[in-house]
Amino acid sequence: MVCALVGPKVPDEGVLDLERFFWGQRRYFYGAIIICLVLALLANLDFLKTVNTSLLVKENLGTIVFLVPSVAGLISRNYAVQWIAGICLLVLTIGFAIMFSSHLG
Repeated sequence: MVCALVGPKVPDEGVLDLERFFWGQRRYFYGAIIICLVLALLANLDFLKTVNTSLLVKENLGTIVFLVPSVAGLISRNYAVQWIAGICLLVLTIGFAIMFSSHLG
């Protein structure tokens, strides 16, 4: 969903400079991720309506872990921090997908 919101539009002619695009759009990219994560935190409040309310803490801890590199990427203009934030988000997303798919059956 985030990529659909902030992804580049491919020009009809010429070359797309992805690095220039990233530096111009990184605030929107990380902002969209942070908004999705905050919405997930709020949605997890539904766990308070269940018998196992400890799921709220468990699920929110997982979501908060994603917030750390997202906020770092949002506030820092440092080139190395941007790479580290991106790699952290990639590793976290892959880890989440593996853990989630293992619960599907």
